[in-house]
Amino acid sequence: MRQLNCRTEGLLQLSVMTKLLFCVTVCQLCDVLELHCAADEHVSLLRLGHILGQCACWFSAAVLGISVSQWVEFCLTRHTLYEKRNDRKNYYQLLSKVKGTLA
Repeated sequence: MRQLNCRTEGLLQLSVMTKLLFCVTVCQLCDVLELHCAADEHVSLLRLGHILGQCACWFSAAVLGISVSQWVEFCLTRHTLYEKRNDRKNYYQLLSKVKGTLA
């Protein structure tokens, strides 16, 4: 539940649908892999989901039709900077304030 984006109804819906799509993808891939296992071996849904979750940047890049480096560059340029907000301070603003009171 912590991973869901609950800022707006639309973002919550998108977040839930994305998680459900991921679950369906893991289940379908698990079924395919299970066909190739020996009779006494079985695919773990949890482990497969964990592996696929670690590869999320590759999946995102493939869906967008761009290279992984382009996807990483896009994310770094769009999502690494704090947005300007008057209602709270970010880590570096708080740190400079503390340094100013200690000096």
